Amino acid sequence: MEKSDNIGNETGSTFVNLTGSTNIAEINERFDDTKTDNILPGDNALSYLSKKVDDCIDAISNNDGKKGITTKQEGYIIINNEKVSQGLTTKFHTLSFDVVNVEGAYSLVISVIDSSVKPSVKKTASIKLG
Repeated sequence: MEKSDNIGNETGSTFVNLTGSTNIAEINERFDDTKTDNILPGDNALSYLSKKVDDCIDAISNNDGKKGITTKQEGYIIINNEKVSQGLTTKFHTLSFDVVNVEGAYSLVISVIDSSVKPSVKKTASIKLG
């Protein structure tokens, strides 16, 4: 993803009509917030939006702090891996029972998969345990 001041390096068929040298000069002129002879009423708005998009690109590119998962997410993964399950399978049907604990709230989840029809059908019921 290129910032607005780097249009010439944009790739992909979406930008083919916009990356020629004449088009780049015209686009850069519309995005230039230092000029005082705005021809079109929307020039300042285009310049503003261009800078906001560039800010978003910078924020995405520099987002090094969002690595890994939160402690709460880790807990949910552990809970999911430790759930009690029982599965039964016949030629065309699969039946499973899962006991799920989410922060002390227990549920019995029953799932049935019918593969005798195409596409297969999955039905699920959840019963809160008190």
